[in-house]
Amino acid sequence: MVVKIKNYLFLILISFGFVIHAENMDNKVSFRYGFIGKKPTNLDSLFIVEDASTLRSGDQLRLNVEFEKGTFSYIIYQSSQNEFGLLYSSSSQSETEYSDAIYSTLNWRTLDNQVGDETFFLLSSQNRLFALEELFKDYDLAKSKSKQRIGKKIARELDSFQNEEKDKKSSQLVQRLERPVIGGVTCRGAVEELLIMEQSLTHSASGSGRTIAVMKINHE
Repeated sequence: MVVKIKNYLFLILISFGFVIHAENMDNKVSFRYGFIGKKPTNLDSLFIVEDASTLRSGDQLRLNVEFEKGTFSYIIYQSSQNEFGLLYSSSSQSETEYSDAIYSTLNWRTLDNQVGDETFFLLSSQNRLFALEELFKDYDLAKSKSKQRIGKKIARELDSFQNEEKDKKSSQLVQRLERPVIGGVTCRGAVEELLIMEQSLTHSASGSGRTIAVMKINHE
């Protein structure tokens, strides 16, 4: 009788664990992205920009990203002068009916003479981030001191997202893809150097419910 009870409890625990695992899989959010750079001395040669890379004034930078359809996604930029910009929001984009993912790219950006750390935040969530969107609406309309005050709120909000990811046991997975992906289509059996193109996606991030990838550039 004792053995039967133990076996029964074991089956319950196994079933419960399977349900939790299934829920986590359903709650998974992921995206792919790639930062591509080129030097002003050789505009025909592209290179992959990694986190903490050092770039110099005059270098050009481009971001490609592929978000899952149905997620709420954002690209946020923080300048070396602690100014913020919402570069992309899926809330203002229309989704194509037959696509499983939303591929977007930002135009080539030439680094100016304002040196210092420049940071990009790529954020994707199953739920719309209304508070963050409202902060950016207020930020764009604000002036001088009010802008600085709202900017600090945005910084705290982004910090909370990152801290939340760190607290999750199997939260965020940011990894470099084995081979770059071109425009959302995997190219197999090719030499990696040939795959570094303007449309390349080189990294992926995933998490439960919401995930964030942070890309910091050392601008000299």
